[in-house]
Amino acid sequence: IFPLLPNLIGFTPHQAVATSLASVFMVTFLNTIAFSREKLVNWHTGILLGVPSGIMAFFAGAWAAGTAEFFIRVFFLFILIIL
Repeated sequence: IFPLLPNLIGFTPHQAVATSLASVFMVTFLNTIAFSREKLVNWHTGILLGVPSGIMAFFAGAWAAGTAEFFIRVFFLFILIIL
């Protein structure tokens, strides 16, 4: 979602990151509930993966808030090229 928002809709990179994270949160939250009802969620592994991810997301948000839009665009372009 992130690469589309600045280019097609005109969002700033900061708005694009925040909007992308909000959409990922909603999808994750709703699917966790659905899969949990089917007893398909391994909560132990989810916590082991989720806690460090949450901590890193906090630091990434702090980095993005203090970083110029140009560098955020270059960073995500670099990530897209690698993947």
